[in-house]
Amino acid sequence: MKRRKLILISICMFSTAILITGCENSVVPISVRKDLVSIKKVHVGDSVNAMFEFRNNTFERQIVTFLPECDCTSLSAENMILEPRESGILKVRVGISAPGIFNKHIFVQIENSNEFFTVAVNGCAKR
Repeated sequence: MKRRKLILISICMFSTAILITGCENSVVPISVRKDLVSIKKVHVGDSVNAMFEFRNNTFERQIVTFLPECDCTSLSAENMILEPRESGILKVRVGISAPGIFNKHIFVQIENSNEFFTVAVNGCAKR
């Protein structure tokens, strides 16, 4: 009985070590609470505001850089320094200049990485 219990404990410890190691490697360094803000209806000539909350999921400082897709989009910051496990807010303002469906992207890149992702504001503009 003791041998069986010892084997079971060893298997559990080994499985836990594999799970912990696997989870560490799959952590996304920066996450965003909501990557799309949809605006129901807006009039041409107006501007819309949106906010995106970013979180540093690591135990290291992360610097995040933001680049809007076009000049009609202004940002509250070009970059953001996030300490370990800290969150930060990016405020976005999009000017609407033409009727129809709009979809404006902001490119998000983590310092020292070639990878990026996007957040977006979309909606429909009427005259």
